[in-house]
Amino acid sequence: MTQETKARIPRDSFLEALHAETVAGTENLTAWLNHIAAHKGADSLFELEAWLRGLRAFFDVRHLPLGEAERSDLINRNFAPEIRIAYETIQHIERSCNAVLSFGQPQKLEFETFIKTQMRKGGAPDYQTSRVLEQPTPLDSMSHFVEALNDLRVLVDATRDSVSQNYPVFLGIGRIFHRDLRGCRYIDMLLTQQFKVQFDQVDNAVITALL
Repeated sequence: MTQETKARIPRDSFLEALHAETVAGTENLTAWLNHIAAHKGADSLFELEAWLRGLRAFFDVRHLPLGEAERSDLINRNFAPEIRIAYETIQHIERSCNAVLSFGQPQKLEFETFIKTQMRKGGAPDYQTSRVLEQPTPLDSMSHFVEALNDLRVLVDATRDSVSQNYPVFLGIGRIFHRDLRGCRYIDMLLTQQFKVQFDQVDNAVITALL
């Protein structure tokens, strides 16, 4: 077996596992959204998504209502009001997450099929496969995100008594929040989807009759 062949086999194995996990993740998200819709939880999910998008945008200084003088001297500006808003918003997002968590998830998820396939291949997942299995279901991802939010809220609360509530501190809090969002795969997938069939379908009797 050539060195090129040896190098290709682990790479192909990982790409195959990654593809299977991506497909399973998409189907899991779809099943979870259907489950939320069936249990009348769409409003709670919409509320959570709105707050997440809102806070993400809030940490972009371009969206803040600042005057030209303030924008030209950001480094010396006091960001205590913005940090207070961020703290209260994080609290609200935590409550929204817990409301969504209360709806649970479907009993059967595609992840089960994926993990069985991986076990049959080699007895135990390799390092790369294990990395993509850290958040196997939407509820695992949501629980992980709630823990991250709690840590961030404690950190923000500790800075509120500091005299140096400046732009770098505000920027740092925003970066942590962005990393937490990207680090939770199902939350990231949820925010990436602009159109959700489960919630965005319009039931128009006249159009349906014509079709």
